[in-house]
Amino acid sequence: MDILEKLFSFMLPEQATGTASIIDQIFYAIIGLSALVTILFFLVVVWFVIRYRRRREGEKTGTITESHKLEIVWTVIPTIVFVAIALWGWSAYRTLEHPPADAYPIRVVGKQWAWVFSYTLDGKEIQTLGQLNVPINRPIVLEMTSLDVLHSFSVPAFRVKKDVVPGLKTQVWFTSNKLGSFQTYCTEFCGTAHSKMLATVNVMPEQQFERWLRDEAAASTTASPSVLGARLYEFKGCKSCHTLTGVDDVGPSFKGLVGKRREFEEGAPVEAADENYIRRSILDPKSQIVKGFKPKMNSFVGQMTDEEIHQITQFIKSLH
Repeated sequence: MDILEKLFSFMLPEQATGTASIIDQIFYAIIGLSALVTILFFLVVVWFVIRYRRRREGEKTGTITESHKLEIVWTVIPTIVFVAIALWGWSAYRTLEHPPADAYPIRVVGKQWAWVFSYTLDGKEIQTLGQLNVPINRPIVLEMTSLDVLHSFSVPAFRVKKDVVPGLKTQVWFTSNKLGSFQTYCTEFCGTAHSKMLATVNVMPEQQFERWLRDEAAASTTASPSVLGARLYEFKGCKSCHTLTGVDDVGPSFKGLVGKRREFEEGAPVEAADENYIRRSILDPKSQIVKGFKPKMNSFVGQMTDEEIHQITQFIKSLH
């Protein structure tokens, strides 16, 4: 197997988890077996061409007679091989589907078009956008769901890939044994910015991870509401549709929004956008569609607390 790994190593990314070798070994075995069967088949074809070629007139040509022993051999041997590979794959599947009991849980939310990772420390939630920080040599289980459409979370170096489905929790686990940064992808087409839905896994020493977690927890309690709102603008996916430059995108720009007159496709206008207007736009966005825009925003009911709505409101108010 080591020889096959060296021979075909150019075909796969680096291995950054212990379980990656399980996947690779099955892959190499199938590639090696396929190559062997191809060579044997080619040799048999060449032998048949020579042995049963067309002769000169008067010469006898070899004849083929039935052989029950041969038929049994080419039926039984492939069956044994296929069953062995299936059992091997099933064993690997069971290992990859059942995380260790002491695995550290991290919640993952996929949405157009970003990955949000949530950690818990002493009852406090710490979130990162596009950056998954994990300690080395510690089992990690990712508990994943989607807020909008079907996504798929993949880390090639870890050999993990799992669909992320709206309304359903899926999970993958891994134990990274190599320090460094590794690229993640969304491998399910999820809209116009699908190719930009990237994230980085940062594998760090255990002490560095614990220190980072404590620092983030402390920062989340001392920062001002507007600063926390700026983070929510990133984490909740607002930046995908609302700019901070004054130039409208999929939705109206947040810059200069407060105090501005808002006219809607239906209903009476709002003379000056205030905190109540922002709150309603978050919780019931389709009730007040601004003229010139389409009703693409989903409600954040159950996805944002009153405190978070206050924080993002203060952030929007700070954008003059």
